Amino acid sequence: MPNSKPTNGIKISLVRDTARRKLQHLTRGEKSIQERYLIHDEFLCGIHYESGPISFHWNADDDFASVKRGDLLIETVGLTGGQESRRAA
Repeated sequence: MPNSKPTNGIKISLVRDTARRKLQHLTRGEKSIQERYLIHDEFLCGIHYESGPISFHWNADDDFASVKRGDLLIETVGLTGGQESRRAA
């Protein structure tokens, strides 16, 4: 695993579990989920998950992730305690 810059205390396992749960729910149990690490100069900058037309994207500097269908934002998911998901209008 490449070096990691500060991730606001968010563990990669939390991001992975949240992404899988959201993507399986939104794609009605689609089994295939692609996971891509976004790396710049040997530092982890974020993680991108994709299943069918739905994607889940987290930047290492953020305490939330974006769920999109193509370019359309579907939901913003908080990854720290006390934050709730916010659905796009």
